[in-house]
Amino acid sequence: MERAKRKKVSAKQKTIQKLTQIEREKERKMLNLIAEIIVEASLRELYETGD
Repeated sequence: MERAKRKKVSAKQKTIQKLTQIEREKERKMLNLIAEIIVEASLRELYETGD
């Protein structure tokens, strides 16, 4: 019985870790997208004012 409880807890911990990893990846992708948009807008502005 104790062994089954440990497996259940272990499975829950693994699920939580996986979800946390997925959330971190989503955050990283969002930040990269925001940075890309800012850089693109800045370069476009520099290009347009450089003429």
